[in-house]
Amino acid sequence: MKTISMYSYKGGSGRSTACVNLIYFLADTLQVTEKNPIIVVDTDIDSAGLSFLLNSENKKVNLYLQDVLNGENKGKNVFGEIEDNPFFASLLAVGKYFKLPERAVLLLPSKVKSDSNAFDLSSKTLVEFRAIKKLSERYKCSAVFYDCPSGTQLLAEWSISESDNVVCCLRPTYQFIRGTVESVTSMSLTSANPKLPKKNFIICPNAVSRKQNVFRGLQFPECIRDTLQNQVIGAIKENLSNAGVEGHNIIDSLLRDSPEEFKTGRPEHLRNEQIIGIPEVERFKWFETCLGVLEQDKLIDDERLAVERYKYLASLIK
Repeated sequence: MKTISMYSYKGGSGRSTACVNLIYFLADTLQVTEKNPIIVVDTDIDSAGLSFLLNSENKKVNLYLQDVLNGENKGKNVFGEIEDNPFFASLLAVGKYFKLPERAVLLLPSKVKSDSNAFDLSSKTLVEFRAIKKLSERYKCSAVFYDCPSGTQLLAEWSISESDNVVCCLRPTYQFIRGTVESVTSMSLTSANPKLPKKNFIICPNAVSRKQNVFRGLQFPECIRDTLQNQVIGAIKENLSNAGVEGHNIIDSLLRDSPEEFKTGRPEHLRNEQIIGIPEVERFKWFETCLGVLEQDKLIDDERLAVERYKYLASLIK
C-alpha cells in the first residue's frame, strides 16, 4: 500500500490541486477498484480546502476526521468485506470526481475547526489517527493520501509519520526555501529512529512560471534548478549529515526534465524545453480541477506539460 503526504511549509503552494491530480494518475498506475480503493484524508482542520473541492456536490457527510480523532471509528475491530466495514462505509465516495467507480476513491473529510468539534491532540488521539492506516492496510487499500496542513502543525507531523512518501510542494521564494529546509530537517530528525522506515521526501516545485524574466540579476526560470538544488536539497542533506541521520531519500528528480518515455504527449514545439517541477497552469488560477478527466485533445500547452509532470511525479511514489 502506498502512503503519501502532500505537504508544504506555507499555504498557497497549490498543494491540494497537486493532490487531486496526483491521485488521478497514481490511481491509473495502481488500477484501483472499489475493492482496493484509494483513501484520502484531509488533515487540514483549519483550512479544509480538499474536503470542499472533492465534495463540490455537497453530499451529506457521515464521518469527519474530527469524529475519528474523538474515538468514533466503529470499524476498528470489524473484519469481513470492505463494503461491510462501518469505517469505510461512512467515508465519502468521490470516485466520480476522477471518472472512476464511485467508491474507488473514499474521502475522510475535515470539518473546519470550531468549538462544536473541538478535541485534544494527545497520545490517545494519535492512536485513533494511526488506526486509519492500519485499517487501510488490513483491507488492502491501494493507497492512503494525507492532505496536510502547512507548516509544522501536529497533524502535519502525524500525517508525515504515517507516510513513506512526502511530496514537498513549494514555490521558489525565500520563505518557502527556508521554511522547507527547516521543516523537512526537523521532521527527518523526529523520525530518525533506526527501527522506523525511512522516507522519500520528494521536492516538488509547483506552479512554476515558464515566462522568462530577470530579477536581481538572475535569469528565471533557469536559475530555479540550481537555487533549489543548492539551497534546499543540499541544505537538507547537510543538516541531516551534521545530525548523523542516514537513510532518508531527498528526491530531486522534479528539478530535472522528464525522461523521454513521459514526453509522448508533449507538443513538438516544446520538445526541447527544460521543465522544472510542475508548470503553472493558467486554468488553476480560476478553477481547480483534475486535468486527467478533461478531453485530452483539447488541453493547451501548459496543461499538457502539467499532465506529463504529474505522471512523472506518480512514477516517483514508492
